Amino acid sequence: MPLVNDRQFQMRASEEFLAKVDDWRRAQPDIPGRAEAIRRLVEIALSAKPKAKVSTKPAKKPMKGRA
Repeated sequence: MPLVNDRQFQMRASEEFLAKVDDWRRAQPDIPGRAEAIRRLVEIALSAKPKAKVSTKPAKKPMKGRA
């Protein structure tokens, strides 16, 4: 349940992403709403120990005409 001082924000998500969130939340005993499910999933991800450093930058494309 969000707290009084929680801030609201918007995000865009694909139908595929929302379907995965919905599948996960329906498997929970209390069937949380989408917003609560996303909060829980983010908390799970943030508390997990990283296995390897993940880059959020796209890979550089090789330049044309260079070997």
